[in-house]
Amino acid sequence: MTQRTTQRMARPARARAARRAAPLLVAGGVYGLAWAAGLRGFMAQLAGSGSEIHWYGTFVQILLPGVITGVLLGWAEHIRRTGGRRGWRWLAAAPLAFPVAVFVSPDVMSAVLSGQPLLSGGIGGGAIAIPLFGMAGGHALSGRGPLWSRIVLGLFALASFPAWAFASAAFGPGFALDTPRGAWLAVLFYSFMATLELACTIPHRPAEPRRRLSPGAGRGEPQATARQPGPSPVASRTHQGAQRPARRRLRPARPAGIWPASAW
Repeated sequence: MTQRTTQRMARPARARAARRAAPLLVAGGVYGLAWAAGLRGFMAQLAGSGSEIHWYGTFVQILLPGVITGVLLGWAEHIRRTGGRRGWRWLAAAPLAFPVAVFVSPDVMSAVLSGQPLLSGGIGGGAIAIPLFGMAGGHALSGRGPLWSRIVLGLFALASFPAWAFASAAFGPGFALDTPRGAWLAVLFYSFMATLELACTIPHRPAEPRRRLSPGAGRGEPQATARQPGPSPVASRTHQGAQRPARRRLRPARPAGIWPASAW
């Protein structure tokens, strides 16, 4: 079999894999976009009248990383459903698209080149903290890995909830938890964090067994599911032996004139 023939036979399999992955990638991108848009609305509430919408700051630094994170987590779910791949657990770092988008922006780069520290003035602080909280919570909620690491990362992820309760009043008296607006913003922040942590469990979850496809898969014939355990060879032979009809035992022909009839 030549290399060209092998590549030609592999093309339909790749096309089928792409068609199966497409719905999860699209769904992940839409979910990530909705999450990032909601986070931008949360930030606008905190900034108040000073909030401004910019093409780069809003669409490139917030919405685009949300889409990328959602697509990567959707790809992780596809890999998980198809038996896993080598190194696919690294997709748990998908939320790091947010700090990358912030740190490569022209404003941050110019500030760093002018001698300003990277995290001074709050530059990139939230873009680092929120993804780290989500990744830590995803590992803790997945139930995989050493128990001590899940406990440590779980406590780290839970720290974001009381931290916001204490820090919310720093934005003004109207953001305190004992006010309707402050309570609503707290619920909004907590729901965002819980959603991100649940989504980050996907790359940590166990992979499903890889399915075996029938030879006619992709030509309108049904695909075979995962191989089911069948009866053992010993049980099969025993069952066949039970259904086999009993053989009739034949007597040898009686020699004439040698033994009397009573001997038979």
